Amino acid sequence: MTDSNHNADRSEPSSATDPASDDGPDPAALHEELDQIKRAVGLHESAPYWWRWWLVEGVGVALGFTLFNVGFVYGFSIPVIVGLIAVFGGHQYVLSRVQRSYEEPTTGVPGWGRWHVGVYAGLLAWIVGFWPVQSSVEGIAETPLIWVGAGIVMGVAFVYMGQLLGAYDIRAADQYAFYVGGFWLLAVSAALPWIPAIEDWSFATLGLAYGLYCVVAYVVLARR
Repeated sequence: MTDSNHNADRSEPSSATDPASDDGPDPAALHEELDQIKRAVGLHESAPYWWRWWLVEGVGVALGFTLFNVGFVYGFSIPVIVGLIAVFGGHQYVLSRVQRSYEEPTTGVPGWGRWHVGVYAGLLAWIVGFWPVQSSVEGIAETPLIWVGAGIVMGVAFVYMGQLLGAYDIRAADQYAFYVGGFWLLAVSAALPWIPAIEDWSFATLGLAYGLYCVVAYVVLARR
């Protein structure tokens, strides 16, 4: 009995000095586990993204497109040019402030700048390709075809952004906002040539329709 007690006493120090027990938790591993838990229980959806963006984007685009259309119809006078510069500058400034105010989700967000470069590149390619056709085909310049193509490029870009947000585990509501916005732009763009009453104001119509959707998206997302 004495030997067994002696052996037990000798075994206790060995467990207390076990090297494995001195190792602290790995911070990187704990952070990864926390991210996995958040994704599993849906806590990443508590960090909404881009809902204020819709209001700023909608108002800026609606005003900008309308002023551009005024220039197309009546000429780009100094007040119109000043108004365009003011709207564009104010839109970009407020948009940058809004985006910096967001707490970025733990899953990250797509590259906003690179996405914009792709959108503008698509619009530029469409306009450059359409220009010689417009001058060579009689009557096509009087149609809103150029704005139809521009709206289609924007609509496809919005659908693509919805897919990107899904890849980054951004909440479903924000994904659907881009999906619905993209299909709305496609529908409005396709309808432009069928409405003779807005023939001279197709660009403004596209901008106002987009702005209306953005305000609706803002109201819906702000309540979620």
